[in-house]
Amino acid sequence: MNITEINSCISLAAPVSNFVFSASGLVALLFAIYQYLKNSKWNKLQSKFNFIDIDETESLHKKLEAILKESSVTLIHTPATPMTKAQIESLVATNDGSFTLNSWCNHFQNICAAYQFELVSPGVFKRVHAFRVIHWWKILSPYVNRQRTQLGDPTLWGDFDSVAENWMEKLSV
Repeated sequence: MNITEINSCISLAAPVSNFVFSASGLVALLFAIYQYLKNSKWNKLQSKFNFIDIDETESLHKKLEAILKESSVTLIHTPATPMTKAQIESLVATNDGSFTLNSWCNHFQNICAAYQFELVSPGVFKRVHAFRVIHWWKILSPYVNRQRTQLGDPTLWGDFDSVAENWMEKLSV
């Protein structure tokens, strides 16, 4: 093999090796993007909002039940019935009643905000939470509207409101 043949082989090998390295780099980049998207989906499925903290919700729910019992207010109905003005006034007559109702609304605001910002898997979240969100929105919406008016904040608990209303419309509830 003479020098001309060697140069010819090298001149053919350089573009081929350059192509191989570029192609393998592109494949690695595509694989990295695929892994990122796969991990993102997995992280959404693992989000604490998909499967809410049972202890926290149970504790908050027990506190709500105690306040309702203390105020002689019955809110836990099936089907859900909106709070009356008298029930609202009875519950907000004490700081603990207002605090508990606000905490319960904040709880739903937090989980609905997670849904709105796509921090959770929409399908899983909807299957797990749709009934609860709609049920409690129907009950609490008069209280939310009262608080919005009283505080001059029409966006108060807005994610809770928009998710519940959207689901009620889509699910014809």
